[in-house]
Amino acid sequence: MVPFAEQSPGSLTTHYSGAVLLDLTPPTIQFPSGSSIVAQTNGSWQPGAGGADTNAPADYGGKLTISLGGLGNGTVWAAGRNIALDISSLALTLTNSGLDASRLNVFFLTNAPPVPVLDYKVIGTVLVPNTNGTTSLTGSFTNGHATAYLTNTAGMLKLVIPLNATNITTFLNSNDTKIIMKGQLVATAPESVWPLVANIGVSNGQVTLTWPSITGQVFTVKSSQDLRQHLQNWSTASGTTVMRGNTTTWTTSQSGNVQFYRVLLQ
Repeated sequence: MVPFAEQSPGSLTTHYSGAVLLDLTPPTIQFPSGSSIVAQTNGSWQPGAGGADTNAPADYGGKLTISLGGLGNGTVWAAGRNIALDISSLALTLTNSGLDASRLNVFFLTNAPPVPVLDYKVIGTVLVPNTNGTTSLTGSFTNGHATAYLTNTAGMLKLVIPLNATNITTFLNSNDTKIIMKGQLVATAPESVWPLVANIGVSNGQVTLTWPSITGQVFTVKSSQDLRQHLQNWSTASGTTVMRGNTTTWTTSQSGNVQFYRVLLQ
């Protein structure tokens, strides 16, 4: 299989932007699909839309030389356009903030126009035909084994997904083209966007709160004896906080008064 070369320096490299959708309940993380990760146009490359004999804006631009000896030779020009990706997965386990990136299903986003395409033009001799056209880019990538990470630093969640992913598609003949995407996807969000649900239990004179957490997070427990708005007065509650894996536990002695609690991210 002959690899595509750059039409010009940087024509096979681009950046992506958009949003990654995930459900997070440590130690479980899941990608339900609904992400939109869109490639940025990185130049004007051959061919134009539909394989037209012109340059036009594209996300990627490549070319390759075909040499069949006495049977002919030729040059192939290809331009990737409207490239957009989505991610899905089953429920995965976070272990020390890491997850198995090989179990992520990365696929072309084709549910809304304009859909991802590869425009091509072939100039050849003898058995290498002159042809041009467009092929739709569909299906998923098989990601090489690697570890993705979800971390928290100073109140900012950061997801890093390494990619060494392969997609098999049809160019001139069935399944004749391998698309390899290398790099990493990085998504960030303030931890305040993550809804926090705490469970409470009372046993042997002890009040215990537990909630899911990520390494690096810092929490404060507040308490109040009255939830009526005009009397609401939250103060920092004293207690013992322990983090084990992806769970934080806070314990305090039970008082004789009614107490309400809430957990705040620092």
